[in-house]
Amino acid sequence: MPTLSVSIRALPGLENRAVALAHELRSAPVQIVSDGIERSARRGSPRPVWQPWSRRATHHLVLSGDVDAHPALLAQVRDAVRRQPAAVLSFFSGWDTYASHAVRIAAFAGRPWVAPPGKTVSVVATVLPVAVAAELAAADDSAPVDDGEALFRVIRSRGLSHFASNPSLVQVADLRPDGAGAARAERATAFLPTAEAPAAWWAGDPLPTPMQIPAIHVSDGEPVSYEAPLDGDDRWRIRSRRAIPAPHSRRLTRIIRDRLLCTEVARSDLRAAASLLGAASVLCDQLLLAARAGSPPEGFGELSARESAGTLPLGALGRTVAALSEDGGRTEVHAAFLAIRDDVLEVLDDLG
Repeated sequence: MPTLSVSIRALPGLENRAVALAHELRSAPVQIVSDGIERSARRGSPRPVWQPWSRRATHHLVLSGDVDAHPALLAQVRDAVRRQPAAVLSFFSGWDTYASHAVRIAAFAGRPWVAPPGKTVSVVATVLPVAVAAELAAADDSAPVDDGEALFRVIRSRGLSHFASNPSLVQVADLRPDGAGAARAERATAFLPTAEAPAAWWAGDPLPTPMQIPAIHVSDGEPVSYEAPLDGDDRWRIRSRRAIPAPHSRRLTRIIRDRLLCTEVARSDLRAAASLLGAASVLCDQLLLAARAGSPPEGFGELSARESAGTLPLGALGRTVAALSEDGGRTEVHAAFLAIRDDVLEVLDDLG
């Protein structure tokens, strides 16, 4: 049975939140580490938050101090580690990252895991075997790198598996140190605080990373294809959108247009309408890719898939569609993308 030690990274100005989080997780061995944000820029500096400190622990869980944890976080992490004992597991995927689109495809395919693309690892909520954690804690890099890149290097050098979870088990809190109460841009791709995954959920097979991931450009909100490295290279590349071939594509396009043009956000702003149409085309492409991996999920998996669809425009277009900064606009667009997903699945079901 896996045993956890837990370290919480206390961020400057948010020390009280780290203390509160430690209290919530007091059923496990927990410590708070002042792992200042400037540390990662200093060459050769140690990473104390990653150092396992409980002799009984088989795995070490590291959490950022500014997160809200799922009420059953520790139980679900143990269930997950029991199924993937040798892997590095990330339990948070930011909703506006390229990795989030891989997580969405996994959600639409009913898979609990996906190997995320790219050359860094999310370290907001990460669990790893204690030997790997100790190696990362002591790593003396020849050049300044942040923890996410350093962990990626350790994973690659050891030939380990790294999986991102569907759904996330923590959510970044919406408070900043200045007390302004502004929302931090990076939220979870899917976070379900009132639903707990059954233990069997984490036993599902990971989704292989698609070679071409339909995505949204993080800066300009345009549809793109995020593509796997070529032979002899390890860089993922951003290419122009490559639509996924589908029968009845005209019908799918009409569904997308009808749903979005009924929203006030799209009717009142032509640029917003164009961005939303592009994001909806990416959603459609992701659903088509997921359909190749199996039937749409049910039960708990359906809850996660719906949330993943609803957050796609909120995360990807937060910089380009002004209406998404308002509660009304977010609610309307979230609902429209849920409806688009339902309609697309109905078309795919009709096709057999």
